[in-house]
Amino acid sequence: MKILLDTNVLLMPGQLGVDIVSEIGKTAAGKLYILDRSLEELDKIIIEQKGKQRDSALLAKLILEKGGITALKTENIKKGGEPPQVDALLEDYSKKGYLVATQDRGLQKKLKRYMVLRQKSHFRIMGE
Repeated sequence: MKILLDTNVLLMPGQLGVDIVSEIGKTAAGKLYILDRSLEELDKIIIEQKGKQRDSALLAKLILEKGGITALKTENIKKGGEPPQVDALLEDYSKKGYLVATQDRGLQKKLKRYMVLRQKSHFRIMGE
């Protein structure tokens, strides 16, 4: 199974103390991926934010380096000339068979099947 992580899931280890790699592995076996746009979001947080948000983004980058999470390259230009938003890209990848792990309720409503953290302790697949 291909599991695609939203940026908010990557921030969980720093914010909630959750080991996302092992907890996701307990729920579903598969390879973990992230969008290159999510990496850009983490970099932006590191540059612009302070305190816990910045520390969470730095920890997320370390987890990405050590956890064997593969970055997927996305298209830079959309039809209107504007780069596509991360949520729109996650929706597209979901339609291609990726299981998206996210805490974004707006995005969850658009996905038929997704993975979510429950009770700050474990992941669960929804929409099955």
